[in-house]
Amino acid sequence: MSCKASGVKMHLRLYKCRWLIELYFKWMKQQLRTVKLHSYKPQAIWNQLFLILITAWRVLQLLRVYMYHPWSAFEEELYRKPSKTSKGRPRASDRKATSLRTSIGEIRSAQKR
Repeated sequence: MSCKASGVKMHLRLYKCRWLIELYFKWMKQQLRTVKLHSYKPQAIWNQLFLILITAWRVLQLLRVYMYHPWSAFEEELYRKPSKTSKGRPRASDRKATSLRTSIGEIRSAQKR
């Protein structure tokens, strides 16, 4: 096999891989309804993709579980309220004043009044 023939085959493989990636993103946009990106930063795009895929996986999992149940049971599970709730981060006024001892003295956090 000549160098030129192997270069052509490599080029064709790369094109095929690129085309598969294009098809994957086309499927994702159509099926998962990712129409708008919330940011163009790479980390934000990855986060959005992961959230979409996790959501799609969860919906498919529920569909599989509730396949032989009435549709209303599936909808009830899909829109149920969370069983665990979070009070969120405590407010600064609820926290105790903290201090830090250093070699040059003690640093105290400021308290809001």
